[in-house]
Amino acid sequence: MGINQVSLGASFLAGLLAFFSPCVLPLLPVYLGILVGSDISGSENRSLIFNTFSFILGFSTVFAILGISVTAISQYLVFNRQVIVKVAGILVIALGMFLLGIFNLPFLLKEQRKHIQPKTINPFSAFALGCAFAFGWTPCIGPVLSSVLLMAGSSQNIKYSFMMLMVFSFGLALPFFIVSLAADRVKDILMKTKKIAIYSQKLAGSLLIVMGVLLYLNRI
Repeated sequence: MGINQVSLGASFLAGLLAFFSPCVLPLLPVYLGILVGSDISGSENRSLIFNTFSFILGFSTVFAILGISVTAISQYLVFNRQVIVKVAGILVIALGMFLLGIFNLPFLLKEQRKHIQPKTINPFSAFALGCAFAFGWTPCIGPVLSSVLLMAGSSQNIKYSFMMLMVFSFGLALPFFIVSLAADRVKDILMKTKKIAIYSQKLAGSLLIVMGVLLYLNRI
């Protein structure tokens, strides 16, 4: 398996772990309720799936734009790429240490969400909600997302950065979509999974430290 494949695999896993973060997972039933436009029920499942797809497309678009922007900026930095890679590696390691609780920066786990609930739920409003989700939850999933952005930006390759952020978005989106397929069955289960967020945060921290070390050593 090539280094690029390892980076993409890590991006997918990072997105998957971001889904189980302390501020995303507990409120998932709320978002599902909004996306279906009513209480979750089997009769509304088809509408929920279409809206969820548009919701996913919304936050994926925002993340992709962020990735392209960071990479474009890095291309114009006067620093040598090797310097950028080493600085990015150190920052990723620091973010991983933060998620492991080695030091505390509360603002990195504070989401800036607003309870936006469109009057009419359709694919267009669901797309807008997905964009709002991306901006509102960026501070909360910031350590994980920032690490992916740093790895993408250090490549100074816009196409590869776009791919990394798409893979990250897919990792975040996959659980959303799976849950939407059986929303009426998993609603109660989701309310009891808060402990998962703690372990996923630790796992994400460990992943970031490993990826940070590899990035610093220019192995990514």
